[in-house]
Amino acid sequence: MFSEGIGGILFHTPIKAYVILVYLIYTGIRATKPSTFSIYKPLFIALIFLFLALQTLLSIPFFDWIWLVAWIMGLSLGSFIGWKILSKQPIEVDKTTKNLAVSGSRVPILAYTIIFSTKYAYGFCMYQTPSLAYNLQFITMMLALFGVFSGFFLGRLFYYTHRLISK
Repeated sequence: MFSEGIGGILFHTPIKAYVILVYLIYTGIRATKPSTFSIYKPLFIALIFLFLALQTLLSIPFFDWIWLVAWIMGLSLGSFIGWKILSKQPIEVDKTTKNLAVSGSRVPILAYTIIFSTKYAYGFCMYQTPSLAYNLQFITMMLALFGVFSGFFLGRLFYYTHRLISK
């Protein structure tokens, strides 16, 4: 596949990857504008990223405890980062409707871009070099990163929920 160059890589990319990319760009651009949404939106996003991380964790041909530890540590770090970044953003809370009003932010589109690029690179590496599935350092690093990504959205969910409950 390397011999085909970038065109070959793009040609062999599954259509679903392009659909996901377009959706993430669209969603990320919308997030740059002020919006009001239900608490269920960040719950849905956090669950999607948790599912993707767990899917990766379960797709590895054998299990090593260090991978689970790396993923949980990444999840914890990502939750902290998601909480801290969001805590600096003004949020209005409506307890009766469980809606949150936030100002626009570039953080979601940046996060989506980083996550998509990392997942794409991971998929490409695994396709190109299947033996990486048995490389302890590679898998540990990737699972820690996927934990950070999932944790980032969990941290945002936790902060939104905290704001909803505490006000």
